[in-house]
Amino acid sequence: MMKNKGFTLVEVIAVIAIIGLLVVIATSSVSKYLTSSRESVKESSLKDAQDAALSYALTLFIPDSCAYTGSKSIDESNYSSYTLPTGCTKQTITVQELIDKQYFKDNGNLLKRSGQIIIYKHKVGTQYEVKAFAPKNILNE
Repeated sequence: MMKNKGFTLVEVIAVIAIIGLLVVIATSSVSKYLTSSRESVKESSLKDAQDAALSYALTLFIPDSCAYTGSKSIDESNYSSYTLPTGCTKQTITVQELIDKQYFKDNGNLLKRSGQIIIYKHKVGTQYEVKAFAPKNILNE
């Protein structure tokens, strides 16, 4: 009787199917990881721009009489409708202005250059704080 050395067609197909299944699972996991990483980098860039605007804001004079007096800080839910006392103007700075003034670098081009970051003074009790808020709509998609 002759002994066959090698693999049968069924064995080879089974191994290829298992390898294919492992590739599909790995690809899906890597894709989720990359998406999560991109979102994290965007959020970090947004926070960095907000911090840069705050650094710039500290060089401005915003009178206490023009302080925002809302019960909570300006955020995504209220930034388009917040109001200041009569005679006060809303202070904003664009991402491009922050770059030009060397407060910020956006090496990944993650933010729209024309994106407006809000700078304001917030009165909480008897204390005043200078704050900045960068809305998510300034992120490049």
